[in-house]
Amino acid sequence: MKLITSHPEIIDYFKKNDRAYTFNQPINPRPPNCSNWLAVAINKAYTGGLIARTSRYINDAIYSSGYFKGQKVKEILFSELCKFINDILEEKITNCLDFNKKHDEYCTIVTGEYIGNKGKGRITYGKAQKLVNITLKYLFVEYFDQKLEISKSEQYLEKLFPYFHCPIDSFVMRKIFNLYKKTSLFPGIIVLGETAYYQPAGLPKASWSNFSRDHYLNFQKNLRKCLKDEITLLEVDFLLWAPSRKAPMDKIAPEIARSLGCQSNHISCLRNIVFI
Repeated sequence: MKLITSHPEIIDYFKKNDRAYTFNQPINPRPPNCSNWLAVAINKAYTGGLIARTSRYINDAIYSSGYFKGQKVKEILFSELCKFINDILEEKITNCLDFNKKHDEYCTIVTGEYIGNKGKGRITYGKAQKLVNITLKYLFVEYFDQKLEISKSEQYLEKLFPYFHCPIDSFVMRKIFNLYKKTSLFPGIIVLGETAYYQPAGLPKASWSNFSRDHYLNFQKNLRKCLKDEITLLEVDFLLWAPSRKAPMDKIAPEIARSLGCQSNHISCLRNIVFI
């Protein structure tokens, strides 16, 4: 499977247009055995990915339910994520099933209610997926930008990149809705103004920050069904977030449209979202 987003143009565009890319401070608190670049990447994902904004009163919060009841929420979020990323870099994950299992374990164990000095909140599966997926997106960018100082083999990391997931939020759901609204390929997305919700059969309507495990797995499953092997889940995110009116879309759009499972009459949608 060819990684289209390894092209320098994609990486350069992302660096120039992603607000959080300019963040250079590591997370606080910083877990042990967490390298500086990883601590910075997590901070970019945590701050730029709206995890902090959607998790009110989290700074001094303690879990009041869940696997880590009684422990500090931010410390757990960051330390468990570091463990997951280190498993990747230490070549402990060898296939897609391993990756999905570890991904699910992280998003599951960090969920729970919490209590802070000024109020209550909840870490949902939806918030956890966005934190881990955007951190992995920065791992991808740092690798292809040759800033990732690790000793692991290039072949190992490039084998893992196609396993990475697409981070889910309102923007991504709105874009996917616009791509597939004239088809039956991706049912369940509801767009109300700037906010998007997902309501698959048998589940309640939920925004990304309120996604349950079932919402998330169902969404990724539907997304996989719409794609062909030329495009990975993470690459969908790059394509949705990186518009370019100067790209030669007359040559690129039909190929990408086929890869995304869209009919030829949906190329007009792709003209506004695809950059390659």
